[in-house]
Amino acid sequence: MNVKLRNLLVFMSKVAIYTYLAFFAFLTYANESEAQRKKLGEVKINLSTSSHTWALDELMDEIESKSVFQFAYRRGDVKRKQIYLDPSEWNLFDLLKEISSQGRFDIKRVNESIALTPVNTNTALPSISERIQTFEVSISGRVIDENGEPLIGVAILEKGTTNGTTTDISGNFQLDLISEDPSIIISYVGYAQQEINVGNQTTFDIQLELDIESLAEIVVVGYGSVKKSDLTGAVSSVKSEDLVERPVPTIDQALQGRVAGATIRTNSAAPGGGMNIVI
Repeated sequence: MNVKLRNLLVFMSKVAIYTYLAFFAFLTYANESEAQRKKLGEVKINLSTSSHTWALDELMDEIESKSVFQFAYRRGDVKRKQIYLDPSEWNLFDLLKEISSQGRFDIKRVNESIALTPVNTNTALPSISERIQTFEVSISGRVIDENGEPLIGVAILEKGTTNGTTTDISGNFQLDLISEDPSIIISYVGYAQQEINVGNQTTFDIQLELDIESLAEIVVVGYGSVKKSDLTGAVSSVKSEDLVERPVPTIDQALQGRVAGATIRTNSAAPGGGMNIVI
């Protein structure tokens, strides 16, 4: 009897613990969802520090630590930016207005994400916009090359946002969109970039076409491929038409005397002897 009672108490204790954990998780989700539905002016941020001057990146870290919001920006755009604030409690909209005017940023809020874009001209006025979106549109698809083969690692980016993904080993992708009228940009090295308006479509079969001009700007070297503009050393090239003119059995013999900076000579006079290439 005592054993049965003990087992019953253990079972009831486990049920109580699981019920509490489930209720706690529900409350956490509900609180986060409620915060995401609030307007910026309803969110309070307490900046009780005695300092009046904030480094912009540190200020955004402080806001993130005291709210559910996350900032999206390029690190170089906020580097060495200083924001002057009174040490008091701020609502987030007024706080972002100070960041926008002092740092000269356009600020766009979508749900819990806040994106900063620098204003490039002195005449343009920075702006703040916000949109609370309670749903996401999910799209999927496959990207192939000109021969119908899947492309791995193709970048799929939602236009005007930092929201994106890449294709897997089978060329497939899946992306949850957050824009009101979304477009996606598809880009891959050596292929022409495409921009597609999503509309009501949720699945896409995308075929990329070779970009001959961009390929002409890429040089294949012994350890990879780089753009011509990024090369730091000398590069010599030999046209295939010049190679076929010489009746020689191997490629190294065909290159002999045709590549500046390269010394190519035979190791021995015996037929089939190896070649020694010194650069």
